[in-house]
Amino acid sequence: MTELTETLSVAASKSSEWSLEMARGVLSSIAKSVPGASVDWEQGDEAWGRVVAGREVVAFVHGTWPIVITSPFLEKSVRQVSTIGAAAVVVASSFSERAFCVDKAVLERLCSRPLSENVDYRELSINDLWWATV
Repeated sequence: MTELTETLSVAASKSSEWSLEMARGVLSSIAKSVPGASVDWEQGDEAWGRVVAGREVVAFVHGTWPIVITSPFLEKSVRQVSTIGAAAVVVASSFSERAFCVDKAVLERLCSRPLSENVDYRELSINDLWWATV
């Protein structure tokens, strides 16, 4: 189980060093590195932007925190583009596997709102994290 509380807390604490434009730039750079990929992000409504290749999400980029979550096959290129704003990079072998955990109370404080009770924050997938915090 990979603990994400500290990583998310540090990223949130650096929000003043990050911007929507930087997030958009990282999303675009990642999408350009994957044939046929596109950016899926309702900026202003969603906290996370996604890079989608076909029907598969290959990366998540937070709009206000310098953090990127990616697949292993993109790790090298994501780390290169994530130097913009010194974004933290989390590599997940699967976005659906419940291989992560986060302290819900801390995440609620970081998001400034209550989070869903329908997610088990002690056994969390990246898709769960995205859904709960989008």
